[in-house]
Order: sequence, then structure tokens, then C-alpha cells
Amino acid sequence: MTSEVKEYFERVALKYSRSDVEHLLRTKAPCAAPLLAVTANGIDLIGGMCFGFKSPEGKDNGKRRSVDFMVKYMGVDSNVATVLYTSVRCGIVHQGMPKFGFMYFVDHERPKKDRIVYRDGSFIWLNVTEFAHSYLSALSAIEADPSKHVQHLPPPRTTDEHDFLSAFASIADEIEDYNRTRFALTGSHADGTISTSPSPGMMKDLARLRPTQSPPTANPPAVSFFVPPKS
Repeated sequence: MTSEVKEYFERVALKYSRSDVEHLLRTKAPCAAPLLAVTANGIDLIGGMCFGFKSPEGKDNGKRRSVDFMVKYMGVDSNVATVLYTSVRCGIVHQGMPKFGFMYFVDHERPKKDRIVYRDGSFIWLNVTEFAHSYLSALSAIEADPSKHVQHLPPPRTTDEHDFLSAFASIADEIEDYNRTRFALTGSHADGTISTSPSPGMMKDLARLRPTQSPPTANPPAVSFFVPPKS
């Protein structure tokens, strides 16, 4: 386990993904979709860190790594894990809701712990609360000795930095303009508190990622985003 993999696991898996899931559980959010989305995203990420993000042929292995993670670390039956990926994860990512045959819910009272799926005459029912708790338990097991489990980083795409710099050059509004407007309306500043994620520290980390290169050229530079910036 390299130092880069260790730092990425601690920062992204534990500091970001886990704290997002814990926040939604702790606040007892009444809607299932946000909790389901961040849990499925975490499974995709940690599955890649454990099993690799590419197949031996160099193709993306999103399905395989997610299924393998649910089977090995969450104790999910392989058939159930497969349909959780193809119908639930892919459904919410690509079409805004799970595909046919699925119902899902949250129940923070947790009358039946550690059981994530049920069925009736027509549907599979997913208990998203227990699904999230199972994911957190898997993370805790890996955290106990990550060097035994986590070996991979997300591979960079050669166009990512080019796309970022192109978008950056296209945006005219400064965040300070937003902060000044907010202060004028509310009497308080928003510095350091604006975030689409409750993950502690994410804003500080993102604030360190400042574009240091000139505007994009015809030949996009190599990507270095997945190696965290040095303090």
C-alpha cells in the first residue's frame, strides 16, 4: 500500500464518503435517494480501491468491482449484489431512479438490523438505511488494516485537466461576489461553509486546488488531480 493510496483512502473514503453517510443517518433524513446515492458511490469507489478500477484488458470494471465489494465486504448474495448494481446503482445514476422491479425506503427505527432486501409479490424492496449501515461496517473492517485490502487509485483521464481549465476560463463570476451579496442580505459571510456535501474539510481541500497553468492548449496536459496537493 503506497502512501498515496493510504492518504486517498483516509481522505476520500473515510473523511468524505463515510462522513456523508453518517451525516444522513444521524440527521434521519426522511428521503431515501440521497442516502442511497452516496452509499452506492462509496461502494463504487472502495470497490475500485480494493479490486482495481480497470479490467485486465484495460476496460472500466464498475460492475465487477461493486459486486465483488458487496459480496466480500458486505455479505450480500451475488445475485442480489448484481441486481443492486445494474438496477439500483445504474438506475439512479443514469435515469434518476432504480429500474423496474425495485422499491426502496429508509427506516431509522431499524426494527430488523442487517437485513437489506425483501420481496413481495411483484417487487424487491431495498432498506436503504440498513444498506448504508452495512457499507459503514465494511469500511470499518477495512480501516482496521487497510494495507490488506486497499491497493488502487482512480486512474486519471488525460482530458480532465483540459476540461477543467476550459470551464474555469468560461466562468466570469467570482465567489467573493456571492459572499458580498450574501453578507448584504443576511449580515454574515459564507466563507468556508458553502458545500454541497457535509463532509468536514472538503471545502478546505477544494480551496487548495487552484489552476496554476495557462489557458488550455490544443494538447491537453497530463492529469495530476488524483494525487493530493502537498501542504
